[in-house]
Amino acid sequence: VKQGCLDIGDCPLFDARLVKGLTDTIDLLREEARKLAPLQQRTQIVTIKELSKEIEACASLVATDLPQSLTAWSVLFEQLSQHAAVVEDIVSALSHEHGSSSFEELNYWVVSLLHQTRAVRRDLNTLTPWAGKLAAHFTPILQNCSPDVSAEWQELAGTLDNIPSLARIPEDSERVLARLEALRSHVEACSPEIMPEREAALDALGLLTINIEEASSAAKNALSRMSLLVVQCDRTVSEMDFRFLLDEERKVFSIGYNVTDGRRDNSYYDLLASESRLASFIAIAKGDVPQEHWFRLGRQLTPVGRSRALVSWTATMFEYMMPLLVMRDFPDTLLGETYRAAVARQIEYGQERGVPWGISECAYNARDLHLNYQYGPFGVPGLGLKRGLSQELVITPYATMLAGMIDPLAAKENLDRLAREGALARYGFYEAIDYTQERVPQNQKRVIIQAFMAHHQGMSLVAIDNVLNGNVMQERFHADPLVQATELLLQERIPVHVAITRPRAEEVMLSRVVRGVVAPIARGFDTADLPTPRVQLLSNGTYSVMVTTAGAGYSVCGGLAMTRWREDVTRDNWGSFCYLRDVRTGAVWSAGFQPVGRVPASYEVSFAEDKAEFRRRDAGILTHTEIIVSPEDNAEVRRVSVTNQSSRTREIDLTSYMEVVLAPPAADA
Repeated sequence: VKQGCLDIGDCPLFDARLVKGLTDTIDLLREEARKLAPLQQRTQIVTIKELSKEIEACASLVATDLPQSLTAWSVLFEQLSQHAAVVEDIVSALSHEHGSSSFEELNYWVVSLLHQTRAVRRDLNTLTPWAGKLAAHFTPILQNCSPDVSAEWQELAGTLDNIPSLARIPEDSERVLARLEALRSHVEACSPEIMPEREAALDALGLLTINIEEASSAAKNALSRMSLLVVQCDRTVSEMDFRFLLDEERKVFSIGYNVTDGRRDNSYYDLLASESRLASFIAIAKGDVPQEHWFRLGRQLTPVGRSRALVSWTATMFEYMMPLLVMRDFPDTLLGETYRAAVARQIEYGQERGVPWGISECAYNARDLHLNYQYGPFGVPGLGLKRGLSQELVITPYATMLAGMIDPLAAKENLDRLAREGALARYGFYEAIDYTQERVPQNQKRVIIQAFMAHHQGMSLVAIDNVLNGNVMQERFHADPLVQATELLLQERIPVHVAITRPRAEEVMLSRVVRGVVAPIARGFDTADLPTPRVQLLSNGTYSVMVTTAGAGYSVCGGLAMTRWREDVTRDNWGSFCYLRDVRTGAVWSAGFQPVGRVPASYEVSFAEDKAEFRRRDAGILTHTEIIVSPEDNAEVRRVSVTNQSSRTREIDLTSYMEVVLAPPAADA
């Protein structure tokens, strides 16, 4: 931000970037207009053909040679504003005729074009208010004066028609005002007989003087505001003292600070392949921590094809690539090789799993009680130390955006594929696509996470800016003297002799076997009256639950039986049960078919990979039972939900029952 504020003052007020931006908007406008071709005209007040004609007129204006004077810029945006206003009127009429829903996207880009043209015209009127008046107002008057005045004006008009920078406006204004004052004195010295246009010339010079003074004041105000921003940026950086996060013994940063307890957290950023290396670099550049801290960061290497990469904790694209948004990529260095190897491994992993590539921390297909998407770290097996990286598969578009700074062609192809998968919306790419089979509904291969996270969109925009504009954000960051004095740390050469690490090699092999996404398996039954019971086993490896279609079964933990059970395929009535009783009628039934054995109006059983479900309906009461085993703790959870679907108030008693054993099953035989 600081360097951007310093740079903007020296840039021309109007240049090719404006035209490129307008061209993109007009191209999008044209693309949306083409989609309207099939619409049937009911009136001939305005037509799609007229709309296309006006859009093409806008396109022709920005396709001409780049304006080289303020007058040319003023004419361009005057004409462009007129055509854009006509386009807006046509779209308004067509949407009134056909309904606004068909024109929503088109109208969005029309409004965007109008905003762009008005913003430029505002700058023209504020910073160069004479631009539209030179040819139309000032020159016709002053050219008809005496030869001396006319010659002086021609030279001055040429100066005023040059495209200035923001910083040059106050400087040039002083010289121009001095020349205008001299010219004004020359005109005042002439008699009306010698110069018939004397009064008109004096009025024109007075108006021009006011315009230049106003422009100078506006430019000074803008420069002053940017200077304040520069000071604020410097103050913000200097006031951030990283020393309280540094563990003096380990010489690495803690992941945080517990304000309540007044102490650092007992976990650390101790790997070079981490997003925190940006903070480490800045802390060293400021002098908050010694350079020794940088070399305490872990540098374990793992092979990636014929290359090597630094090992990270989660193997996210964020850990590897986020610092590259502002830190230079030096060729033939440890970090440079890591960037390329990490991107190559991400691409390879996507091919292995048969999905688009690009994995990083993001939201996924799980929600809390408030229906907010949950957030978690996802990475690529083989690059990260974290367990279980191969068990989940979530692809996030911002990871591809970050990788575009290393391999823009591969990133472009992958973004096209993500768009075909349905990840592209009006405001950019959605947060993620979840391919994890346990979180994908039946008969689907993926779930689009329809959310936008501001920091992921921001990283994407900065990455695109770097790719399209010569790594401009990196150049700005490295223009700071403190960064220049420290950037040698980023040029660490590739070690020749170093031990190789293969983190979670078993997960890498597993991921290469899994080529596709297997649909989740679920068995369904609509009766408990089967020749033999159908069963479901749920377990976390230590604690297990067996449940049958009748709702019977057992629970065991290690070698101990939790509940009493007898193998009885005929009655199948041993286990943990929940009884329901209608207080008014006295009717009794159970959440499953057993042990009461009352025949319900409807009965459904679903055995999924992670849970068992029972649904039954009795006299307008729907009972839904879910049984799961905790993956973290040795416990089972049974949730019974009762819904009154009748038209009257019901009072239901629920009673749970089981026979606790807490002994080996053989001892209870």
